[in-house]
Amino acid sequence: MKKKFFVYDISKGFSSFIKHYYAEKMEIHICTKKKNLTNYKMSSYDLCFFSVNDIEDFMFLRNTDFENDFFFINAPNKIINEKISNMNYNNAVLFEFDSNKKVILDKINFSLKLLNT
Repeated sequence: MKKKFFVYDISKGFSSFIKHYYAEKMEIHICTKKKNLTNYKMSSYDLCFFSVNDIEDFMFLRNTDFENDFFFINAPNKIINEKISNMNYNNAVLFEFDSNKKVILDKINFSLKLLNT
């Protein structure tokens, strides 16, 4: 049975990146509309990717209880990125928005190995 990934990304760039590299290995569900975000139950996924594009996304992230072993966050806004970093999530991997693909893939693949995925 394939592992299930959830990707929230209204810009669609990061979700396309994840889909490109992992679609054959994982079942990927993508949400690209804020209004649909509440339709997904984060705990039903093995791994979540969350792009925080604005304060509304940040507030949703802050109020969501991620029960997953790991979840991944990227934020193109440096101020929001700093706020997320200060939240001290134990189970989150925060991507620097300007990281190159190799760095991002290395972080994801390392985490997948830890999860035996």
